[in-house]
Amino acid sequence: MNDLFITPNQLDYENNPPYIVKYLKDKNEDMYSQSLTVYRRISSILNTRVSQVFPDYTLHDVKHSLRIMNTMALLVPSIEELSELEILFLIYGALLHDIGMGATAEEIESIKSGKLVYGDISYTALFNRLKNEKQAIQEFIRKYHALRSAEYVKLELEDLLIIPNMTSVSISDEVALLCQSHTEDFYWLKNNTQKHDVKGVYQYNLRFCAILLRLGDILDFDSERTPPKLFLAINPQGISKGEWEQHFVVQNAKKVEELGDTVKEIRLHGKCDSPHVYRKVLGYIDWINNEIENSNYLLNTMEKRYQFFLNPKVSNYINTAGYTFTDLRFNMDYSKITHLLMGERIYGSKKYGLRELIQNSIDACRIRRSYEEKRGGIETEEYIPTIKVIFDKYRNFVKISDNGIGMNINILKNFFLSVGSSYYNSSDFLDQNLSKETIGNYGIGFLSCFMLSSKVVVKTKYFLGSSVYEIELLKDDEYVSIKQIYENTDSGTEVILDYQQFMSIWQEDMARIKSFLETTFLTDDINIQIIDLETQSKVLLKNTLTKLSNNMSIDLSKYLTGITGNVPLQGLVRNIFSENISTLGETYYFNGQGLIEFEESNIKLLDLVVDEKIHVIDVPLIEEEDVLSTMIEALDDDIDEALYMYIEKKDPQYISILTSKEYFNTLSNEYIEDGEELLKGLPYSLLCDYGQSEDSYTIASVDVTRILTLKDSTKFLEIEDLFSTTIDIFIKGVFVKSASLLMPNKLKNLKIDRFKVNISLASIVPLISRNDFDQDTEKDILNSIYQAILLGIYEQLEQLDEKKLILTYLKKYHFDSCLFLREDYIGLIKFS
Repeated sequence: MNDLFITPNQLDYENNPPYIVKYLKDKNEDMYSQSLTVYRRISSILNTRVSQVFPDYTLHDVKHSLRIMNTMALLVPSIEELSELEILFLIYGALLHDIGMGATAEEIESIKSGKLVYGDISYTALFNRLKNEKQAIQEFIRKYHALRSAEYVKLELEDLLIIPNMTSVSISDEVALLCQSHTEDFYWLKNNTQKHDVKGVYQYNLRFCAILLRLGDILDFDSERTPPKLFLAINPQGISKGEWEQHFVVQNAKKVEELGDTVKEIRLHGKCDSPHVYRKVLGYIDWINNEIENSNYLLNTMEKRYQFFLNPKVSNYINTAGYTFTDLRFNMDYSKITHLLMGERIYGSKKYGLRELIQNSIDACRIRRSYEEKRGGIETEEYIPTIKVIFDKYRNFVKISDNGIGMNINILKNFFLSVGSSYYNSSDFLDQNLSKETIGNYGIGFLSCFMLSSKVVVKTKYFLGSSVYEIELLKDDEYVSIKQIYENTDSGTEVILDYQQFMSIWQEDMARIKSFLETTFLTDDINIQIIDLETQSKVLLKNTLTKLSNNMSIDLSKYLTGITGNVPLQGLVRNIFSENISTLGETYYFNGQGLIEFEESNIKLLDLVVDEKIHVIDVPLIEEEDVLSTMIEALDDDIDEALYMYIEKKDPQYISILTSKEYFNTLSNEYIEDGEELLKGLPYSLLCDYGQSEDSYTIASVDVTRILTLKDSTKFLEIEDLFSTTIDIFIKGVFVKSASLLMPNKLKNLKIDRFKVNISLASIVPLISRNDFDQDTEKDILNSIYQAILLGIYEQLEQLDEKKLILTYLKKYHFDSCLFLREDYIGLIKFS
């Protein structure tokens, strides 16, 4: 085996080539000559152009390709049993798999301008996320370099990639597929490469070649690939720095050791003095182990001459310096964790499992709509987001189906089946530059479906793909079965549940289900249907934001960013202003000598304001002395308590007294009787002129009216803290909670009916139960809504003094936070 491996720094394609190149040269001079021509054509691209685009990356030059070939020679069970075409494929795969990283200046400009696109990823989205043009270009090319390599092979090398002496037999498609395969997952590899095919007189196994390329690529992981002198010269930063540092750790160039005829092992030797770098190395080893597991699985299905077995775990001989690492790591008890996340402990009720499933469908439909709008074009058929909840009692299933984006194998493996990983928060999604109107944030919502059914079947088809996948999940089993099925179906996802288990949650009552769905989801932009196959009925749910277009309502979206809704007012907006206050009884003014009817006193009400308050002294007139006496006797001479009982039982007449601060401060705090004074200069006997019993008691209470007014104005705003209007709050069309608009310093005369709001802001995220917000978030939401209501009132007013008074009130009491208020209205308030 040692004869197959050449010291990496001695490798040279023409003078000291890897073993597989030497072998091909000896077996087929024409094929070798062709490969040499390809090598010479592309070597400058790998050695120069790639490093120009990726100056901070680990080396992807010709030396990298040669080292891959070196490792391939160690992995091949018996090179003599491979066809010459298979060896040529291995050489081309190693040489060309990274050629797509070498973008020209013209290509880079085309990427920036949006003319050159691949797949779903948008350069603009990458730039917006990374805030760095160089990094955005690198990430764009990196994501698509395998596809670009395949494209390069077909466009630039087709004239060379033929079987010698068979000029009509091209191998460019196979080489392109091989290049693309090195970044795809194993499911793609299984479905897109063949285990046996023929070109001309040669048999070949392209899947075997792809496996060797992937293993050779991932094992080029040592200091040869990251020369220390070059590292110091380049001084890579951030992620690149970490990638370079972890390569220094591995010091053995030859990593494949033979344990038997067909059994091999990956060994890593080295030394690491940094725990941070060593953690990255362990993560890389996990990646290698995963690659080994998948390779062994596919190799085991091939003909015997291709089969070899890799020890499932990398043998790690890297020594740590100054610290200790073990193979211990956090482990999760699947059963306990999933039962915690899928149960009523989080959601409070099993019915919310249905909410989570519908939420997932809404997200998928909105993303699909965003894509369709982005694609546009007059020929594009109108997309109608549709979700169906289908009940089939006789076949015992409930099906939630949507026509959203569906899922491909990547989304299924990396997000759907990965608890806690949200696709919509991943770079895979964000870099597509689609509108993020999604509800999901935590990546656990689907687990709640097990509150509805112990067995769940998911069928899904990605809207940009052709494959349909069917996944079967059981509540108490962490293993998942997945199969690719071939049927002509529309894009989207179906979730199939057990009918009996599902219906038991709703007491077998379809009306309960309809009510729940109709109050939980807004249907302004989504079509939600309930279909009952037993009764052959179809119901279209309807729950829209109330839309009123008159001066009895306020459109929140005019004033707030990301919050929509219509606020219905009770009465005209001018009714919130006062020029008088309401009192319990007839109102009098006390001038220090006697009581005068207030309207005849020539006193201005606003002249009696002290610290933005008007104090009214309310005095009940006790006319039935004998009744009060009986109550006092029954309560053991507790006169205060007897007076309160009398007032409650007899509902007496009152007189209400206004006076200046000078006299108000002399108010008695206890009950008064004949011979005492209510205020200085206002004797008990004076009250008898208005109906108070002469030989009895009474007690005064003070009603405080808080007001805000402007200088020289006769109008004012009454302010109170008790204002209870209910708001039904939805996040992106899904109900979260009903909240009361209970805030300090409210307008007393502002009357509002119950209303709904929908919040589309990405920054507003409910708690994990999705039934509540944290206190600060809720406070910000309610404060912003109240600000918008006040601004709506302001714009409906016509008189300048009233408009100014509203702005003064808003600025004084409700301008601490302007989180969602539009900038032009912030300026209006600030400079009022």
